[in-house]
Amino acid sequence: MTNDWYDIKFMESATNVRELLGNSMGRTPSANIAREIAVCIQQGRLFFEAASAAPIQIKPLQIYYGVVAFAQAVIVARNGHSLSTLARAHGLTDTTSLDAGVEGLVLRVENNGTYQEFNDTVAPLGRIWYFDSSMPKWYEKPFDSAAGLSGLQITITDILARAPGLAEKFAQTFGSSGKTIPIMLNFGTIYTGSCTLRIDDPVLFTDRASLVASIQRLRSEYPFLEQWRFTEAQHAWGNSIIVFDNTERRGLDDLSEDNLIEANNNGFASGRAMVGAERTIVPAIEILPPLSGGYTRSGQIYAMQPINNVNLSEYALQFLGAFLLSSLVRYRPQIWQNAISRSVTAQSPADDRSLSLIEEFLDDVLSGFPEMVVRVMDYQRTR
Repeated sequence: MTNDWYDIKFMESATNVRELLGNSMGRTPSANIAREIAVCIQQGRLFFEAASAAPIQIKPLQIYYGVVAFAQAVIVARNGHSLSTLARAHGLTDTTSLDAGVEGLVLRVENNGTYQEFNDTVAPLGRIWYFDSSMPKWYEKPFDSAAGLSGLQITITDILARAPGLAEKFAQTFGSSGKTIPIMLNFGTIYTGSCTLRIDDPVLFTDRASLVASIQRLRSEYPFLEQWRFTEAQHAWGNSIIVFDNTERRGLDDLSEDNLIEANNNGFASGRAMVGAERTIVPAIEILPPLSGGYTRSGQIYAMQPINNVNLSEYALQFLGAFLLSSLVRYRPQIWQNAISRSVTAQSPADDRSLSLIEEFLDDVLSGFPEMVVRVMDYQRTR
C-alpha cells in the first residue's frame, strides 16, 4: 500500500488550512482552530505511515489511532468547534466474549462519542456522481445519522460483509455472499432523466426461471431494486449482466412470462408490450440509496445493505472495523497472535480463515481514509 501524502502534508500547515477552509466552506477558522486541525492531520499521517511499515501484530492499533486523529480533524474542520468540545469517548464498546476468536469480535454502539460525531459530520456529504456535457457533477444523497445504531451490537463480519471491494474475498472466505454489490450507473442524456443501472452478478442464469430467481434474490437483498424496472440480461465476462432502468414499474410485472422474452445469444429483455407505451421516468436520485465512492469520486461504486435500517458510508464502516481490530490487539493479543501465526494445537484451533480478508480491509483503510479526509476538507474540489 502506498500513499501520496502531499495533499495531506499541505494541510499540516495552519496557514494553508485557514485558506483552504475559507475558500471551500466560506468560513475561515481561527488560527487556534486551524492549528488544531493541522496537528490532528499530521498525527493521523504519522500513525498511518508507521502502520504501513509495521508488522501485522500491531498494525491495527496504529491504524485506529490514525483513524481517530483524521476523524477529529474532519469534525473540527466541518463544525468549527475546538478539540476541547469533542466527546472524550470512542462511542463504541468492545463486547466480545473472552473466549471468542477473531470472527467472534463484536462491539456495541453507544449514545455519543468520536464515532457518532465523525459519522454525523460526513454523512450529509454523501453524493452520487454523473457527467453532464463531459463535466462531472453530483446529486446529494446523504447517509444516515448514527442515532439509529445506539445500543446495537455489530460484529466484525457485519462490517467486513459491507466493505466495498471485498465482496469477492468475503464470499471466498465465508462461502456466502457479502452485503455489498458493485453497480454501474449511466444517466444517459441528463435532460430526459433516464438512467440505467447495471449489476454484474456472479451467479449465471441458465434459463428464464433461473434469471427470475436471480433478480428476485437481488431485490430481496437490495430492496431499492424493487423500484427499478428490469430491461435486459446477458452473459459476459463470466457474469450475468443484469440491467434495470428508472421507468415506473407500477402495474407492470417485469418478470412475467409475457414481458420477459428471449433475446440475442441466450439473453433476455423486457417485452415488446413496453414498446411505444408511454413511459414515466422516476428520478433516479429518488430511488437510489446512498452509495459508496461519493466522497472521493472513485471509479467503482457500491450499494451497501443498511445495518438496523441505517445506511452507513464506507468510512463509517472503516471506523467500526478499525476500532474492533485495534481492541483485539490491545486486549486479546494472544488471540490475535494465534490467528496470525496460523498455528493449530489441541488447545488453540486454527483461527486464520479470515486473516487475508482482514489484511485487505486494513489496507483499504490505509489507502482510502486519507483520501476521504482530503476531499472532505477541500470541499470545493468535489463540487
